[in-house]
Amino acid sequence: MTPDVWALYVDESGDFASFADSPIVAGLLFHGGGPAVGDGAVRSALESAAPDVPWPIHGWLLRRVVMYALWPHTRELQGRLCAPEFARKAVEFLEREAPDAFSRAVGALLSGGQKEPKEPDLRTLERALESRQPAIHGALWREMVRVRNLVTSVLSVVAAAETYLFAAGEAIRGDAIPESPDAGDRYLTLLACLFERVALALAYNGGKHRVDLHVLWRRLREETLGRDVRLHIAGVAKAAREAAGRPDREFQWGKGSVRLNPAQVVGFSPTVRASYVLADLAAGEARSVLASMSASLADVRQELHERLGVPIHFDSPDLTHAAASGLAQAHVAIAVRGEPAPENALSDPSIRIWAREQAICWATALGRPGERRS
Repeated sequence: MTPDVWALYVDESGDFASFADSPIVAGLLFHGGGPAVGDGAVRSALESAAPDVPWPIHGWLLRRVVMYALWPHTRELQGRLCAPEFARKAVEFLEREAPDAFSRAVGALLSGGQKEPKEPDLRTLERALESRQPAIHGALWREMVRVRNLVTSVLSVVAAAETYLFAAGEAIRGDAIPESPDAGDRYLTLLACLFERVALALAYNGGKHRVDLHVLWRRLREETLGRDVRLHIAGVAKAAREAAGRPDREFQWGKGSVRLNPAQVVGFSPTVRASYVLADLAAGEARSVLASMSASLADVRQELHERLGVPIHFDSPDLTHAAASGLAQAHVAIAVRGEPAPENALSDPSIRIWAREQAICWATALGRPGERRS
């Protein structure tokens, strides 16, 4: 039987080195090798939505208000366009009131390559505008909302042809952090959790599948070496093996099987495919939703759909593609093995509500006799 082929494009969002943060890993699953409309068409649509923004569009910068003054300003310096009046007023103010941070931010944008303004400089500029020029800050804010809506609307168009959102966050803040330095990496824990949910969701519906894994590279902390190392294909393969629970990376459940195939690890460079840019945008939007301690599973589904317009489930809304690590992940894994869950396994009040609810929904569905099971 020839497998049904899917492509998963993956990125992350958040500070994996900070316990106070709630980072996530997210992916867009395309039926076939990528967007049905074609990668070139997706890039054209994204660039039309954000003409001031250099390629590749980086989601975290789209969410920074001051960039809607800095991008037009640098384009104007390069002779490419005339900056709007509100951007010019912002630039005049920042040049005068925060010259050092402004100079560094503009210098980074003009340097070429992949250099981006630093977070502390952007924060300094935004605070100055918000506190002393609220009208200009408001105009920049409205422009940010307008452009972000246009950019994310591209995802809605792409999603019309069998495209699905998957995401993995922490059930309890920090539960993806390994207990010992040589036990792994927080990012890799969530990456394996993401792969596991992709495999389970496909296998649950039956049939034979192959998922080609395309991952944007990042730096990982290797404590045994005392330094950061670059994610490579072997790291993706390891996460796939952990997700499948088998050395051949083939997840099996009931009448379904899913081969997790490490395909590519690439950098976020000017030559990156538009599918990776979409994954970056999706990860950034998903992070703030999954970080909520009070959001229910229904809240998460609704918020993600409103922001991205991409389905986060197949047939049943309760069997969501939003996964969680730690106790929630273990609860689902026990159900996959056909074992009874320990009593009060998810009673810890620190568990995010949506994480608890999705684990219960999946465990209940997996444990129904004769349903979807051989």
